[in-house]
Amino acid sequence: MGSFRIGDETDRALVSVISHELQRCDMSFNLFSSTAPRSNEQVGNQSLTLNLVRYNSYAMFVQHLYEYFIGCIKRQRRNTKDVNSKAAESLITQEVEKILKLKRTSIEEGYADESENNKPHYQENCPKYFSRDFREMRNIVSHADYERIIQKKRINLTEFYKKYHKYVFLLFHHAKDSWTFTRGDLIDLGDVTSFNKAIWN
Repeated sequence: MGSFRIGDETDRALVSVISHELQRCDMSFNLFSSTAPRSNEQVGNQSLTLNLVRYNSYAMFVQHLYEYFIGCIKRQRRNTKDVNSKAAESLITQEVEKILKLKRTSIEEGYADESENNKPHYQENCPKYFSRDFREMRNIVSHADYERIIQKKRINLTEFYKKYHKYVFLLFHHAKDSWTFTRGDLIDLGDVTSFNKAIWN
């Protein structure tokens, strides 16, 4: 396709796709949160099914959050062509830096939410390799890649969670605050809507 104008048919379709990706991201994170262990006893007493649900839901959360931002970049550029990986990494890093700065400013000026009123938590810069590893993690969980199981040279989901959960969580919550989809059930999402009609016919 290529270039488009804000408000045209392609733009409206892309907006629906972006909304859908954020909804998928939100649903994945809610599933992950709802199955998280609440005690040491629960950590030590896990079923394979529950472990898979947790891993899969967090992997899907990462995947859909990344795709949400790719969709936003395409809309910002008004072009549906694939986004160069280096450009995507740069823009995602800028977004993290912007959010960290906004958090610090809101604390300094006294209008931060009580749960976010911890300035040292937002003091550092975006980690150097976060955006690169975010993209790598999306690729690993999206494809049949053996390095998903055996870590060689690439990051795995365990390492990604330990190093970067704070930053993907900031991106996720900022996206939810910036993008209204609470009435998403009223949006015609094309084939998503058609599929749900088809399964009852």
